[in-house]
Amino acid sequence: ATLQPTLAEKEAFILKFQSLLKQDRDEHSLAAARMQEELKRLQNALVTHQQAYKELKESQSEVIPNKVAIKQCIKQVHALEDHTSELNTTIVSLETQLQTSREECVRWRALSNDRLQSMEKF
Repeated sequence: ATLQPTLAEKEAFILKFQSLLKQDRDEHSLAAARMQEELKRLQNALVTHQQAYKELKESQSEVIPNKVAIKQCIKQVHALEDHTSELNTTIVSLETQLQTSREECVRWRALSNDRLQSMEKF
């Protein structure tokens, strides 16, 4: 008779912990999905800029040699190269954040499962 309240408390605690675990998993899944979408967006932007760079480079050979026009094209090429480099850096950073988030999710899941198992032993 005295074990019933204790058992009920433990079951309530386990249910609460399972709910928190689910919420944490959902939050990590959403964060990973957002990072994945941002990564796709940046990769698409990078492809677009690389294509623009390629087209600019190709069109540069067709331009009538005009010193001012050539200098302007070179400035644009350098600007596109700089922007492409920044996008590459951002992509690498987001990939690292995504990997870290995934590892953290795995770690939290393992920790939560261990705690649930230890609670169930009571």
